[in-house]
Amino acid sequence: MAVKKKKSKSDSNNSLGGFLPGILTGILLTVTFNYVFNSNPEVEKDKIKEIVNAQEIKKRTYDFYKLLKENEILISDDDISVPEEADSGAYLFQVGAFKNANDAEIRKVELVLLDLPTQVEESTVDNGEILYRVLVGPYSNTSKTALARAKLAENDFPFLLVKLKQ
Repeated sequence: MAVKKKKSKSDSNNSLGGFLPGILTGILLTVTFNYVFNSNPEVEKDKIKEIVNAQEIKKRTYDFYKLLKENEILISDDDISVPEEADSGAYLFQVGAFKNANDAEIRKVELVLLDLPTQVEESTVDNGEILYRVLVGPYSNTSKTALARAKLAENDFPFLLVKLKQ
C-alpha cells in the first residue's frame, strides 16, 4: 500500500523564492543600463542648438545644366563611321551525332516540332565509323542564329555552333 506524501509549505514557496530575485535583478540591470548609457539630454540639446544657430542655411545651386552646355563636343560627319558587320559567314548548329540512323531521325523530328530547319548528314569518321549528324540551319543572319540558339537552350538540347567554310 502506497503512502501519500504530504506537500510541505517549503515546496510551494520555492518557485516564488526564485521568481522574486529574478525580477529584482532585471529591474536593477535596467536602471543601471539607463544610467550608464544615457547621457544628460539637456547638454545634447544645447549642443544641437549651437550648431544650428552657428551655420547659415545655404541654398544649393546646381550648375549641371550650365556645365553640359559649356562642355558640348561637336563631331563632324566625317568622324562618324558606320560599324562594319562583324561576320558574314553562315553557321550551323550540330545538335547530335548518332551511330544509329533512327536515333538521328528521332532528334530531327523533335527539332522540326520546334520549327527549326533540320537535316541529317551522314559522315565517316577517321576510323571508318559512320555517324549521323543532326544539323540545324544554315543561318547567315546573326539575329536568326541567336533565336535558334535560344530555342535549343530553352529546350535543353546540347549543341555545337559550326561555321561553314566558304
